[in-house]
Amino acid sequence: MGLEKNYLYNWVFHYNAFSSTWAAIPREDYDKYWNDINNTAILRSSNLDTLLSILAKTDGDPVLIQKLITNDSLPRSTDV
Repeated sequence: MGLEKNYLYNWVFHYNAFSSTWAAIPREDYDKYWNDINNTAILRSSNLDTLLSILAKTDGDPVLIQKLITNDSLPRSTDV
């Protein structure tokens, strides 16, 4: 993995075989993943590529992630 994917370094991924869903968990919220099912910092999807796409489009920035998933406008980037 090259330096172009630095945004992944602070994220942990977990697959839940019972619900067939992936979770992308900010490293600082890892313990909350197991204790707070409603934690909004944790992203969930049935498709890992969806989570990776969200992180790539936002460079892993929590503020931009919230804007993206709530359909607020994001700044356009030619890098994505």
